[in-house]
Amino acid sequence: RVLARLADLSPSNRQHVYYPIEAMRALRATVAVYPPQNFHWLGPGARAVAEETASKVFGRTRRKRLDVRPVAARSDLQQFLPGITISVTSEVVDFNSVGITACQGSTCFPELGDAARVLGDVGRFEHATSSGPKLLILSDSFGAGIAGYFAPYFSSVWHVSVNDVSRLSPAQLNKVRAALYDDFAPNQILYIFHDFSIQYFDNFL
Repeated sequence: RVLARLADLSPSNRQHVYYPIEAMRALRATVAVYPPQNFHWLGPGARAVAEETASKVFGRTRRKRLDVRPVAARSDLQQFLPGITISVTSEVVDFNSVGITACQGSTCFPELGDAARVLGDVGRFEHATSSGPKLLILSDSFGAGIAGYFAPYFSSVWHVSVNDVSRLSPAQLNKVRAALYDDFAPNQILYIFHDFSIQYFDNFL
């Protein structure tokens, strides 16, 4: 219902609403699209969906092939089950080996001033030598695990979680908007929200 409401805001909106359930079902034949013992997206499944979205929805050509190594990671559900060990399959990505500088956390965004510390969940991925289209990802907490996988398709990817946007002062919010939309000036903006937060995400942008 929420997706239908967004699409019906104007006829032109419909083409911009992407609900990848069929693509994810198809990908499930070759990869664990969603880790069954983790709350958030991470690892091979997130990478597969990013590649599908970048190539088939955005029509982008991959510039680099990421060097990835599978690892066992601590499940983020562990905090709710003390005394029980839960691990999931994730992966380590060597961005540096393909000329991509990855940086995550508030210190990566001097452009946002003290607003970066309030937002917290932010990251950027920059190609060292190439120029080209730029991508801005605005998300809930599900964006951090997938943002870096778009880096092979864009010269620069900025990711900002809007979970704490309501904590920004009006001046901070104006600074963030100017930095993201005017200064960074992305060629494309991607909104990533899970099936509950999609109900209220537009209140924070």
